[in-house]
Amino acid sequence: MLELIEQLGSSTLQTESAALTRELKRLAKSAVGSSDLAGKVIIKQAAQRQINSSVMAALTRAIIEQVRVNISYRPRGEPVPVSQSPNQASARTLSPVQLELYHNNWYLLAWCHTQRF
Repeated sequence: MLELIEQLGSSTLQTESAALTRELKRLAKSAVGSSDLAGKVIIKQAAQRQINSSVMAALTRAIIEQVRVNISYRPRGEPVPVSQSPNQASARTLSPVQLELYHNNWYLLAWCHTQRF
């Protein structure tokens, strides 16, 4: 049981999970054995990609200064055209609008001048 509470304490969801943490601590005190509850409450966190701080800084600067950026783009989980190898990236010109942290992953919202969307 204490292992579950420690996992919550070190997670990025700590602030959102304060009520759950309090309830788990209350239940841990009243539980006959901590192993009784440990198997019934499982915490799984979303995978998190590595963040390149220089890329994040450049994108943030581009958003603030409202300038375009050139990137190499490789789609995830989409079929790759026959004319393109799976690992081949395409050049794109973007106007970044917003950076968004969603489920422990960063996303860039931008207008793509290359694809016009």
